[in-house]
Amino acid sequence: MPPFQVGNTRVADCPMRPPSRPVRDPSTMVLAAGHKKEDSSRALPVDVLFERDHVVALRDGTRVRVDIFRPTDSSPRQKAPAILMWGPYGKSGEGALNLAAIPLRAGVAASSLSGYEGFEGLDPAEWVARGYAIVNVDPRGINDSEGNMRWWGTAEGKDGHDVVEEIAKKEWCNGKVGLAGNSWLAIAQWFIAAERPPHLAAIAPFEGQGDGFREGISRGGVELRAFPTLIGHILTGRQRREDAIAMLNEYPFMNDYWDDKKARADKIKVPTYAVASYSTGLHSVGTFSCWDDIPHEEKWLVVHGTQEWYDLYSTERTEDLAVFFERYLKDVRNGWEKRTPRVRSSIYFMGGKEAQTNIPLEKIPWCVPEAKTQSLFLLPDCGMASETYASSPATTMSFRNVGAPDISFATDLNHILTFRYTFPEAATLMGPSKLTIPVSVLSSPSHQGQQDIDICVQVRKADASGKLLEQINQPLSSLGVSSPDEVPTFNPLKYYGPQGWLRASRRKPLEPDTSRSSTWWKVLDQRKESEAPVSKDEVVDMEIYVWPTAIKFDKGEILVVNVSGKDMAAPELPGLPDIPPQNPGVYTVHLGGGKEGRFEFTTV
Repeated sequence: MPPFQVGNTRVADCPMRPPSRPVRDPSTMVLAAGHKKEDSSRALPVDVLFERDHVVALRDGTRVRVDIFRPTDSSPRQKAPAILMWGPYGKSGEGALNLAAIPLRAGVAASSLSGYEGFEGLDPAEWVARGYAIVNVDPRGINDSEGNMRWWGTAEGKDGHDVVEEIAKKEWCNGKVGLAGNSWLAIAQWFIAAERPPHLAAIAPFEGQGDGFREGISRGGVELRAFPTLIGHILTGRQRREDAIAMLNEYPFMNDYWDDKKARADKIKVPTYAVASYSTGLHSVGTFSCWDDIPHEEKWLVVHGTQEWYDLYSTERTEDLAVFFERYLKDVRNGWEKRTPRVRSSIYFMGGKEAQTNIPLEKIPWCVPEAKTQSLFLLPDCGMASETYASSPATTMSFRNVGAPDISFATDLNHILTFRYTFPEAATLMGPSKLTIPVSVLSSPSHQGQQDIDICVQVRKADASGKLLEQINQPLSSLGVSSPDEVPTFNPLKYYGPQGWLRASRRKPLEPDTSRSSTWWKVLDQRKESEAPVSKDEVVDMEIYVWPTAIKFDKGEILVVNVSGKDMAAPELPGLPDIPPQNPGVYTVHLGGGKEGRFEFTTV
């Protein structure tokens, strides 16, 4: 097999963990109404024809495995549309990563799902009963599918194109195929839909990253390796997989390979039902950007107020998505276009209050006419005010980026520097924000007087007494607890606020990469190291873009801006490896004497 290349770049690969079972032959069976996969699972409401491990050939002859769940009465006279789930975690609930591995199952009861759903995909028990065929795919290289596994990009899009077209040919299919699913399953949809398979009729990407390099593995130039490392270890297959971490080691800047990981939403032609949230630390800005990039008007966006898995299986989302798919996969004239707002938004209150949801809009929330941009200037007493401190005497404040035992730290150096602003009247902080802050670093001896600076910024809310607030992403009753104190500290369960990252050597040129920047979100080009490592006592102006959010502040409540050298969010998954900071040291913020720090944000 020739090596896999993207452009002129050969792609590194590594062995996969093999499945624990032998290769299975294709089989067909009927799962009778009332059947349960496990005693705790949801019973099937109707008879389901289950075609397990059937083979679909791709254009290069590679054979991938699919599971098909469809109505037993599908026939040439009563054909079913297909909804295809494309994800790497093991089709039909076979993978190691599933809701059972998430604390408190993220509020999704085992009894609400059949167990035949792939992780982050639609449940056949729900959708076959509605007259659809559910097709769960093990993509190239996953489990018994042939070939080496690919990690997003154009190649995976072409594979998806081929499976869509092969499914559309089935005698039981009405010729219309949709895509659905969350996270990886959503990211794959951007690439598959960009290939424009003729029989793809609609897509439903639920929270999908839009740029695997800038939004994921190299956010603001800071290498965030923990999550892709864990995912790589979870995947199973009998061949090899694309090694994103090895590629980052060899190619730490944008090139053809990383360009190929950018979603190509501007090529999507089909109707789109996109779902976003602010609670995710992985997908938020990408979902908004991709939806914005789709070049037609048959697109709808829902910004829910909970968490992605909880929302995916909620009754509200299921019923709404069913109307969309009925319109575009069954061609039922049900009034979807006329009665559905282009955007339905949400706002967090935090501190135990449920989010306000389904706010109808015609644009992304922070692009509405009433949105206003505001600036607050950083003060040496760690406050923020509408007047700049730049003309005042120079002053400094320091914090420590952890993981530097060879530096002698003063006992009063903390790991987080916090700035606060009390709102004099009610306001809703809406959308992305930006912190500009002048920083220098006291380098450790091991860096011989030069090193980089990594800054993480987090936006939070505190009540009038100064107590930091958080958003529990699911109702306590769904989590099976009686108090927020019983909720484990994981980002799928607790949202603190949005974050942004920047590495000093990636801070310039400040001209954005125009292929990935919208009117409301700017990204750095990252095609080269734009500055030399920072010298001792050199002060650099860092401009850190923070991901979108929507948080309501009442009069007297407090806006909190945290500055650190480390990730301040709760972990995304249990078992994430503990990767120490890459640029430890004492970081010093400089204000006054001509130096100015400011926080810019939008209110509605």
